[in-house]
Amino acid sequence: MHQLKIDLEGIDEVLDTTGVELDLALPDGLDLRRYDRAAVCDIGATAALMALASPNSTTHGGRADLANLLRRLPPGGRAVLLLGWNAEDLPGHWLLDLILELSCRITQVAGVECDAVHGIETALVVARVPPSADLAPANLHAVAEFGIARLKQQVAELNSRLSHVRQDLVGARSETRRIRSSGAYRAGRALGAWTRAPVRGAATATRELARIWRGRRSRPVGREVPRGSGSVTVPIALPSSGAAADRPPLITITAPARLLVPRYLAADGLAGYEPSALACFLAATDVAGPGAVYDVGANVGIYAALAGAMTDRPVVAFEPYPLLVDVARRLAEDNGLGYTTETLALGARAGTATLYLSDRSDSSNSLHAGFRTSSHQLEVPVDTLDSYVRRTGAVPAVIKVDTETSEPSVLAGAAETIMRHRPWVLCEVLAGRVEPELERVLAPLGYRWFHITDEAPYRESVRIVGDRSYQDLMWLFAPETPTGAFWDALGRWREALAACTPERAHLLRTRLT
Repeated sequence: MHQLKIDLEGIDEVLDTTGVELDLALPDGLDLRRYDRAAVCDIGATAALMALASPNSTTHGGRADLANLLRRLPPGGRAVLLLGWNAEDLPGHWLLDLILELSCRITQVAGVECDAVHGIETALVVARVPPSADLAPANLHAVAEFGIARLKQQVAELNSRLSHVRQDLVGARSETRRIRSSGAYRAGRALGAWTRAPVRGAATATRELARIWRGRRSRPVGREVPRGSGSVTVPIALPSSGAAADRPPLITITAPARLLVPRYLAADGLAGYEPSALACFLAATDVAGPGAVYDVGANVGIYAALAGAMTDRPVVAFEPYPLLVDVARRLAEDNGLGYTTETLALGARAGTATLYLSDRSDSSNSLHAGFRTSSHQLEVPVDTLDSYVRRTGAVPAVIKVDTETSEPSVLAGAAETIMRHRPWVLCEVLAGRVEPELERVLAPLGYRWFHITDEAPYRESVRIVGDRSYQDLMWLFAPETPTGAFWDALGRWREALAACTPERAHLLRTRLT
């Protein structure tokens, strides 16, 4: 039985004129009684008529039948109209003309489940009132407001479903990269090429098989990080370009086995973990003026670790989730990187906020309710970037922001610092979620906007539009037009990062131990 969600304050009885069995439950306290249309009897002040109207006038009431019923309403009397039309279909409909003609005001509009009997889709509550000039626009507004609210709900549901599909797509692409980098896949391709071209492919296949064998010999068993309990240690080969002389060629990260970023790094290394964004980030540290590097939304601290290993700049990581903070701090300590990790979220104003822990991935925790399904939440401290700079004196020259849809708030809280010190900003943009807000925050700051892709030089954009394929999520907001020095640095870092494979990491680890 379907609940009819209407409010009939002051009514204790509903007179059913439909003549059919209705699978509808009335609100508590209301009695339902059959009403004999042929009988001529008064409708009391505490009773309301219930009538049925739909496109199928042979079984449901048509215009004339409904008009006769509504004329029986006394002044102030009410009727519940069960309709076979959507609310969106009612503007311009004869039903609204009839309601106006009989001086009735629409007081409520409610939806009825589409699988309810007799094709009922909408319920209207109308009241008999004195004629007035504002009756027509009031009735139209009531119907339109309900239709808009229902459409917004449908759009929100579609966006939620789309978010889950996109998250699954990101995971599928990562799994595809892992498979393509596996020895079995590479061996299969080499043997396939050999089969298709026995003479020309023999030498190529032999070299590729030898590389695969050497790589597997230097790799510990179980390279892929398990998703179960316990901790794992993953070696990460560092890019050689620009590394300080006293820095090792690799670092290691020790983390709970269930965390997503360490699993990606175990499968793909830095060569497959956001390589375009990492190259842009490191190029920005090369050309930016004096100052610190801020990693906002640091997760386990990979961007902070790279800045600590590849530059001499002070580095600060901001991460509100204590579990990830512990991993980021151990990453710095184990590898002598010296960056600071603050257990702090950044936003538009200081205070506290609820951090919604994603049920799907630790990389999707967000301050925004509903971004991902969340069974667990915690209260976290929030500060503005401007306040942090004033308090600590650590002025950023490069800022990376990846906070799962709260990026506009982070940059709004950094507006003073950005205007005064002109840092280079790398920012995640999730399609359909933050673009208008980002544009409003950035428009007064005089920055240039570039979508970070694997094609360089990037094209300057006048609009911020997220990548709906979820392949390239990061944008560069530059305080000036990038010069040749930036593009040269970008090219060097891209080439250096391409060599940071898991095979190289395990080979380096074997040599160092």
